[in-house]
Amino acid sequence: MEELLNYDIESILLSRTNDVFSHQQRVIAACEAFLNSVSSSIAKQRAEKNEYQEKVTKNAAIVADVSNQIQEIQNELANIALRQKVVEKQISNILQKQEKVKQEIVEGRSQEENYSLQFVDLEKDAEEKKIKRQMKWDTIRRACSAYKLGLQFRIEISESSDVCDRIRIIFFELLKDVSPQYYVDLIRTADLWRVELIHPSLSLEHQEQLKCVVNFEKQQEISDITAFLCLLREIFKELHKN
Repeated sequence: MEELLNYDIESILLSRTNDVFSHQQRVIAACEAFLNSVSSSIAKQRAEKNEYQEKVTKNAAIVADVSNQIQEIQNELANIALRQKVVEKQISNILQKQEKVKQEIVEGRSQEENYSLQFVDLEKDAEEKKIKRQMKWDTIRRACSAYKLGLQFRIEISESSDVCDRIRIIFFELLKDVSPQYYVDLIRTADLWRVELIHPSLSLEHQEQLKCVVNFEKQQEISDITAFLCLLREIFKELHKN
């Protein structure tokens, strides 16, 4: 191209000498070289543009992928933070439960001590009741022996507990292997005696005689057990003679 610019193009084109032809050939060659250079430059620019476009597209894909990865990492960090809060809450609940369990253990020990003291008191009370009951039944046995000889009746204990006592008083039959004909079944609850059964059944006249000590309309409660037994013995004695 520089070689082409060194010539006077106008003088060459207007010249008719033989030397002009050679100059024309050189100009044509220079123009062709210029056009080839321009074409090559354009092709190179296009190739570079395409390469740049490919790089831009590739980089855009990379940027999008990196952005997605960043978003995923941010989401994962958010999930980790949420899980951490959940774990911290669980730890807090566990610590609270531990404190509650410790408190319950302390209260349980205190309650256990109270129960132990109550148990000791109950054992002592039961032992005292047992001694009193033993003394009471010893007294009853001694009374039975006296009644058996003096009043001709014996006492059989069918049930004895802290809740109630059931006894059968048999008149005129001192031997256990003899089937009783005259007896009364009594029950005692809360220091109150009641008639369960009188055998044989009493007539209205005989019941009238016992009304002073037995309330036949109110669960057959006995107001005076000693007087009742004495009166009943007299009634049975009368029936026994007849």
